[in-house]
This record gives sequence, C-alpha cells and structure tokens, in this order.
Amino acid sequence: MAFKKLYIPDANIFLSVLLDETESMEMSRAFLQDAFLGKIDLLVPTLWGYEICNRLSRVRPLDAVKTLEEYHGYKMLCTHHGLTESIIEQAFKIIKTYPVSFYDASYHALALVTKGTFVTLDEKYYQKTKGLKHVIPLGEY
Repeated sequence: MAFKKLYIPDANIFLSVLLDETESMEMSRAFLQDAFLGKIDLLVPTLWGYEICNRLSRVRPLDAVKTLEEYHGYKMLCTHHGLTESIIEQAFKIIKTYPVSFYDASYHALALVTKGTFVTLDEKYYQKTKGLKHVIPLGEY
C-alpha cells in the first residue's frame, strides 16, 4: 500500500484561489485539486484559519462572509494541528536563525516535526530557509 505525501500548505495558496489572484491561482488550484482527489494529504496549523479570515476581512470586507463559504470547503480538506511544544520550539529555532515571522515558521516547523513538506507561495521565505529542507515553493510541487 502506497502512502500519500503529506503537505503543509501556507494560507496564501488557499487565498490565491479564494481571492482570484491570477498570478498564482492556477498552480494553487492544481495543488488543491490533488488534495480533493485524495492524491495528497494536507495538514495545517490551527493559526491557518485566522490568517485566512484576517486577509479576507482586509481585502474583501463587504463579501468576506460569502467568501468564507468557499473557505469552509477547503477547511474540510485539511487536517488541523495545534501548536504543540515541539512545534513551537522548532519555530523558535527557525526564527533564531532566519529573519522570518512566527506565523511562517510555524508552518515550516509543523512540516519538520511531522516529516511533511511545507509548500509556500512566499518566495522570500523559501529563499531564506530552503537550507532547512522540508520546504518547497508551490512552483516545484
């Protein structure tokens, strides 16, 4: 029996689809389609939902609630993981070495702890931390 690959996608992948951000939307849709088809497993830190709602409230305040309906479909695609002590410690190690936010480091730490792969649309983050492994830009998926 073959095991599916575990990916930890950043919130921007979902937001590019929810907000119709054309420069990355097609790659994001293809990635999420693989999850819909059961080809891959998605795991996100619990802060993922807060990031999505925060951005929706800023970018689309008038129709954020309507857009959340589509978000709930994506939410069901993912397994949600709390910030455990080991993930927090790993995130702090990343931050200590690289100038990145705790939010971004949390996704990467989750990938490191679970032996998954952090998939990001943030090219700057990827360039800073690619030496840590367990991280790829969405374009390399």
